[in-house]
Amino acid sequence: MDEFWTYVGNKGKKYWLIYAYEREGGEIVAYVWGKRDLKKVQRLREKLIKLGVSFGCICTDDWQSFVTTFKADNHVISKAYT
Repeated sequence: MDEFWTYVGNKGKKYWLIYAYEREGGEIVAYVWGKRDLKKVQRLREKLIKLGVSFGCICTDDWQSFVTTFKADNHVISKAYT
C-alpha cells in the first residue's frame, strides 16, 4: 500500500491517491481517490476483497488508518515496501 497527493490549480486542495500494488510486478491492483482518511482506506480494502485479492502480506507505513483497517490481516508496518 502507498499513497501520494496531488492538486489541481491550488496546493491547498489536495487530492490523495491511495493504492494497493503487487510488489513483485509493481502492478496497481486497486485504488481510491479523495481525502486521506480512514473511510478511503476502508473502501480500498473493500475493493480488494471484491476483486478476490488474497492478503498474503500487507506492507504499509505507520499511518493509523492503515493500521486500523488491516490489523486483522498479515500486516507489516515498514517503509521498506511502501
